[in-house]
Amino acid sequence: MKKFILCAALAACLLFTSCSTVIGTANIEELLRAPQTNATQSAVQTALAEYLDETPTLKYPRGGDEMSPVIIKDFDNDGTNEAAVLYITDSKGQNVHLAMLEPQDGGAWEVVFETEGMSTEVASVETVHLQKGSLEIIVGYANATLSDKYLTVYTYSDETITRMYDQSYTSYITSDLLGAGTQQLVVVPPAAQTGALSMLFLNAADNQMILLQTKELDERFVSCTGLYASQSGQSKGVVFDGNFSSGGLSSQIFKMISDKLVLWPQDDEIDVPQTTLRYLTSLVATDFKGSKTYEVPTQVESFTTLTSTKRFYFVTWKNYLSDADISRFGVYDATNGYFVRLPADWKDGVTVTDGAQAGSWQVRKADGNDILLSVRIAESAPVSGLYTAAASLGDKSVLIYTGTDCTLAESALIRTGVTVIQ
Repeated sequence: MKKFILCAALAACLLFTSCSTVIGTANIEELLRAPQTNATQSAVQTALAEYLDETPTLKYPRGGDEMSPVIIKDFDNDGTNEAAVLYITDSKGQNVHLAMLEPQDGGAWEVVFETEGMSTEVASVETVHLQKGSLEIIVGYANATLSDKYLTVYTYSDETITRMYDQSYTSYITSDLLGAGTQQLVVVPPAAQTGALSMLFLNAADNQMILLQTKELDERFVSCTGLYASQSGQSKGVVFDGNFSSGGLSSQIFKMISDKLVLWPQDDEIDVPQTTLRYLTSLVATDFKGSKTYEVPTQVESFTTLTSTKRFYFVTWKNYLSDADISRFGVYDATNGYFVRLPADWKDGVTVTDGAQAGSWQVRKADGNDILLSVRIAESAPVSGLYTAAASLGDKSVLIYTGTDCTLAESALIRTGVTVIQ
């Protein structure tokens, strides 16, 4: 037995640190993301291997908040951490399995429950408080290409994993939309037919997910590309990004009113999906301040300069949940993926041209040659000079220079308003 445990521990180290060619089933991406094992993870892996009587292959999530296949947290709120492990084995087929282990005396662990997942890959994993007094596990299972995804919500108590919810999905979010101190689940399933996308709003109760509401999405949407829980002041809601049937990307906004998601704004004359229609897939709803307030872009105008086409665009971003008419205006560099905010009163009064240096660009007054702003990308920020670094773009910097016709307030707004749009 000692010899077996030693071999299992060695296998655990290899699983956490070695490449897929040694294991034979994990891929290169999993190798690059694999953390160095620690004593607790090694002990968990050893216990799982002993329980299975074979060495498991850990399944690293492709995304989500939890990037490790071994999650050590207090899932049942008993004051002691448990270990949840995602893995596959030769004897159990191709589907991913989830095991829960409890700590034992002397640093050992024991498998107390395991269950089979919905598919062969793990698209994402996160842990969320859907119920008071427990920590739920949400696993997005998927096929190898991530084209078919299946959402499963688990809760754990009394040494038992309970499956609270299963649903095929394209996107989902969790957020405390009800202000109850726990999180709710919003899921967009695949459309049964063209023009039939919907959004499911669910809340947890008694170890199951209760459907509170089904919201039909605009029939012009053919797929979901992004889902965001947004807030502005006391207002909460959901921003939906999706592909339009006529081409391009667009948005819909839903606001929480009396514990219901309501299509917003309620002005029948405002066609938000048509207003927000844009043809740059990189222009998505964005949280500029890290405050969970997602602003929706509208592509206003594009510019063709002597050296570039389809690179520069005037874009406005609007916070639809705000009671005030709040928006930001500026230039989006589609080639390099960053946005430069400009003063709102420059709208309709400026144009974009090439700069003096290769790859640089300028904002000039439309009725003259006065340079208001010059922007370029450099390998590193300058130590001194006219240009200052406004944002990091990978290993490069976005540098800006504001002209003498800019006021101090305008210069400050521009310098602090450069955002990389991922």
